[in-house]
Amino acid sequence: GLIAGMAGDAAADSRIKVGVHGYHQQWGVYLNDDIDTSNQDGSTTKIKTSPVDQKHNSEICFTGESTLDNGITFGLNVQLEANTEGDQIDESYLYVQSDSMGRIILGDENNAGYLLHVTAPDGGISIDSGDMISDTFWADTYGGASFDTSLATTNLRFRDNDSGKFTYISPRFAGFQLGASYIPQFEPGGDDNDPIYKSRGTNTDDQDEIRNGYALGANFKEDFGGFGVQASVGYLGASTSDNDLSALNAGAQFNFAGFTVGGAYVKAFGGSRTLDDNGQEITEFDGDGWTAGGAYEIGPYKIGITYQRGVNDGFNGAGGGDVRLDQANISGTYQFGPGIRLVGGFFAYDADAQNPGGTGDGAGYDNDGWGFASGIKLGF
Repeated sequence: GLIAGMAGDAAADSRIKVGVHGYHQQWGVYLNDDIDTSNQDGSTTKIKTSPVDQKHNSEICFTGESTLDNGITFGLNVQLEANTEGDQIDESYLYVQSDSMGRIILGDENNAGYLLHVTAPDGGISIDSGDMISDTFWADTYGGASFDTSLATTNLRFRDNDSGKFTYISPRFAGFQLGASYIPQFEPGGDDNDPIYKSRGTNTDDQDEIRNGYALGANFKEDFGGFGVQASVGYLGASTSDNDLSALNAGAQFNFAGFTVGGAYVKAFGGSRTLDDNGQEITEFDGDGWTAGGAYEIGPYKIGITYQRGVNDGFNGAGGGDVRLDQANISGTYQFGPGIRLVGGFFAYDADAQNPGGTGDGAGYDNDGWGFASGIKLGF
């Protein structure tokens, strides 16, 4: 019995050990904004917001891996939102990798076009799928659709919110790295994937479903005598019951002697018919967006400026008009130590929409403002 117990302990000790990593962010934000909503009858309604607010964004990641004698590594990554979210666990996946074969990812993770994408630099406050939107520095009058259209991101997401998928990322060769994903259904990450076509509205048919998706990505990274270059291109396609989704993006960064400049672009066509309770189409993906920025880093200090514009040509469908979003900031960072950063800066935005929600030609809103934000970002 003693010998058997010792053997069991040895087997347990050799299993994959899981550690805790992640990030924790706390912010103070001052906002001066002006939100006017135009009603169908021609009247205007003003929306008031709190001038001073406290924001936070945190995530705890459980990670572990083990490398076999043949050089193949098996690992896992489970990401838990540290604040209450509708998607409490978003990314949860297993990976198998080696230096010679690359990386296979199975589970809820971003697609290959997203993972390999390069975007504009920033000074500490990010814009492209970044702090300003995810931490709601300003009131998001788009109803949460910013991440899933070209309005606020150049990444290839478009409702592929960490859907269950099969992904392969190649080894890097001569600076190049390639990737591909197959996405059976677009759905929130962390869910128990269901083979039945889903409908996000009250309808029971498959008009809303995005399925049989695939993503391709290519990334180049090289240093030429102190001049660094990063570049990427990506493509995302999927089937829908109405108008198949097709999107592409590209990005690049160049750095030398502490200076970094870069930008990214995304273009989308088509999309699915999302139905509201009245059976009206409320979202299309047609649109494009771009971002550009520059940053300078010396020692523990970093400063940068970033601008982004996004347009959606059929947002809120059913007779809906164009939607546009402009965002910009000047921000800086001081690194106290490993994993401890103080960030802050000035930001501004201008959002405009015609006929949100398909409520008639006379409806719309204008949302613009500016503010200051300062926060502490911890990485562990």
